[in-house]
Amino acid sequence: MTANVPIDNDDIESVVRRIEEELVLTKDRLRSAIEQYDLSVKGLDTSNEQLLKVKNDLRSASQGFEIEKLEMQAENDRSTAIDHELKEKADIAEQVNSNFQDLLSSADIGSIFLDRALQIRRYTPVIEDIFNIIPTDIGRPLSHLTHKLEQVNCTADAAEVLRTLKLIEREVRDRDGKAYMIRTLPYRTADGKVEGVVLTFTDIGKILEAKRSRLRLSAIVDNSNDAIISFSEKNHILSWNPAAERIFGYTAQEAIGRSIDILASKDKYRDHSEMLDRVWNGDSINELRTVYVKKRWCVCQCFDSRVCGCRYRRGIDRSNCHCA
Repeated sequence: MTANVPIDNDDIESVVRRIEEELVLTKDRLRSAIEQYDLSVKGLDTSNEQLLKVKNDLRSASQGFEIEKLEMQAENDRSTAIDHELKEKADIAEQVNSNFQDLLSSADIGSIFLDRALQIRRYTPVIEDIFNIIPTDIGRPLSHLTHKLEQVNCTADAAEVLRTLKLIEREVRDRDGKAYMIRTLPYRTADGKVEGVVLTFTDIGKILEAKRSRLRLSAIVDNSNDAIISFSEKNHILSWNPAAERIFGYTAQEAIGRSIDILASKDKYRDHSEMLDRVWNGDSINELRTVYVKKRWCVCQCFDSRVCGCRYRRGIDRSNCHCA
């Protein structure tokens, strides 16, 4: 059995007040916590929106980077193609330059290439026989070099050609008497731009000797008492010396260009054709007795006629000529 303990009203009121104060404090804490929670939610929403924005920005940036990557790849491909094309052109240019150098070196023609300041750009080996020049002279003015040529000023000719853009040709000799043909002309690029001057030196000794030989042979032919005639593979007369004019009656102007058949008689035409066939097959006929016709249709007997692939020589037995 429990004893009844009397309760003081003041104690009850004190407890109630303490409980109410704690309840108010708890409500304030709860309200503060709710407010903080709301603020946190709002902050999270804001952060989420910012994250979404950043994500979208990153996606856009990534797409931009991808586009730039593709553009850079395309540009790189174009650069690679251009580099390949330039390399091919460089290889072609190098090959052309090499072929050009080989051509200049193999050709028996001396050449000096000058820029617009008349300084040496390149030269061929043959030039070393004419000028006192060495590889280290490239870049030096032409006027600084000495040469073996007589009575010629190559620098003055080069300057004149550069001024007028007209060819200058000179036939000169060196101190040893060797003959050269000097041609000075503008040096142009592929697009026609004048980059300087080129001088070529051609040994014309053999050409001059051939001219002298031709003149000597021409003098022999012109002064021969025998008719000397040359004709082409189509039997057209190419040359007709004065003796042929006297013997056959045709002048050189009348005969040259006509067929050699104008001299063939009808009776001996077969012999004439056979003779021509033998000549064009490579045979030389040292002696041939036949009959030819003069301009006035007078029949003349020919003897000791010599025929080869380059000349046609006839002697005429005038004792059997019945022309007036």
